[in-house]
Amino acid sequence: MNRLFILLLLVVIVSHAKAVDEGYRGSCPSLGKPCNSNRDCCPYGEHCLSAGEGYFCKPDPGP
Repeated sequence: MNRLFILLLLVVIVSHAKAVDEGYRGSCPSLGKPCNSNRDCCPYGEHCLSAGEGYFCKPDPGP
């Protein structure tokens, strides 16, 4: 009985963690949205750049 309860608890925890992660991905900033760093999931080809006040996802200006 205890093993079944522990297994069920682990399944619930893993499922919840996966749902939270997918929810975060859905709220990623897109072009012109506030961000905290490049790791803040700006779309490919964009970087988290300062516009004087605050940081926003913007296209990479290149070299």
